[in-house]
Amino acid sequence: MAAGYETTSTALAYATYVLARHPDVLQKLQAEINQLPLDNDDEFEEDIKKYPDYDTIAQMPYMDICASEDTVVQGIKIEKGTLVHADVYSVHYDCELWGPEDPYVFFPERHKTKRHPMAYLPFGAGPRHCIDLESTKGIYFAYYIKL
Repeated sequence: MAAGYETTSTALAYATYVLARHPDVLQKLQAEINQLPLDNDDEFEEDIKKYPDYDTIAQMPYMDICASEDTVVQGIKIEKGTLVHADVYSVHYDCELWGPEDPYVFFPERHKTKRHPMAYLPFGAGPRHCIDLESTKGIYFAYYIKL
C-alpha cells in the first residue's frame, strides 16, 4: 500500500496551501468539522475522539485507457493496442462540465451539483484507477479534522 503515500502527501500539501489562501472555505470546513460528534463525551470513546473512524468522517459532505480493438472516437481512428491518455486537465477545467462558475476559480460548493461521473478524475477511473482510493480519502479527511 505504499503506492498512495507520495500522491497523498502532495495532495494534502496543496490542499492545505489552497485552504490557507481561502480562509472563507477553511471556516466552512472548520464549521463542518465542529458539527461532528467528536466532543460529545457520552457518545464516543476517547480513542474515537482522538482518531475518528471512517464512518464518522464520512458524515462530512463538504469534504466526499488503452484501446482493446480498432475504434473511431469523434472521427479519429484508434487502432487496437494504441495507448490512449485522457486529457484530465481539460476535463477538470471544462466550462460546460463545471459551470456556471469559472472552473479556474476555487469554489468548493460546485461539487454539490451532480455532474457527469467522468467529470472529476482525481484518482483516475475504470480498472486502472488508484488502488488506494478509499484509504486516501480517509487520510485526507482525518488530516483536516486534526489540523
